[in-house]
Amino acid sequence: MEGLLKKLLQLSELRELAEQIEQGQCPVLVTGLSPVHRAQAAAAAAHAADRPLLMLCTDERECSRMASDLHTLLGIEPVILPERELQLRPTAAASRQWEYRRLDALYRMAQGNRV
Repeated sequence: MEGLLKKLLQLSELRELAEQIEQGQCPVLVTGLSPVHRAQAAAAAAHAADRPLLMLCTDERECSRMASDLHTLLGIEPVILPERELQLRPTAAASRQWEYRRLDALYRMAQGNRV
């Protein structure tokens, strides 16, 4: 996959994106790409910058798909910070699974896991 990432960075737009990230001109917004192209652009930028990358997704389904694509392209298991479930009334039987998943993701990021 490294060959693909290097080839992608030969595109002027992706090279410019990687340069902006490297120069600290963050955050960077990219629009108009299909999901597979977003994953490719993100993987190329993360590979070139060699630093953590934060991506915002519209929902957990898109996030899981993006994480899977990034895992395939980079060979690194991305950390997914689950969305927060809002409850209007406290209930005794409420599941705390999302809290545990969020805490695990925050812990993994604090330990230096990337992407």
